[in-house]
Amino acid sequence: MMKFGFKCLVLLLVTPVLLMSQDVTIKGNMYDADNESVIYANVLLLSAADSSLVKVETTDLEGQFSFTLVPSDKYIVHATYLSHEDYYSDVFDADGMVDLGDIILRKSAFELNETVITAKRSIVEVK
Repeated sequence: MMKFGFKCLVLLLVTPVLLMSQDVTIKGNMYDADNESVIYANVLLLSAADSSLVKVETTDLEGQFSFTLVPSDKYIVHATYLSHEDYYSDVFDADGMVDLGDIILRKSAFELNETVITAKRSIVEVK
């Protein structure tokens, strides 16, 4: 009878922990302003509590990304891609399957100025 009581106690203590630690999948698609897939963009999953890095993924050839085996919590997605503005999602609760849908990255308005390199030949040549 004591073993049965101990097993019930352990089951009661472990069950809430298992239910709270369900793994979540977070996915989405990334496009540019021309509706072209953004390939190999960096997608960061940040904890909403302190902006600490949880996971990093890159988009595939179709612009899709997916974070798997993520604990249930509140998160922010941060996406970066060369010559585009950074994207930050709103804070969201990750519980079960989360589909962020289509994310549009806007072109960066920042452009570098032209650089001209000139060289002069020396007057004296040594042979």
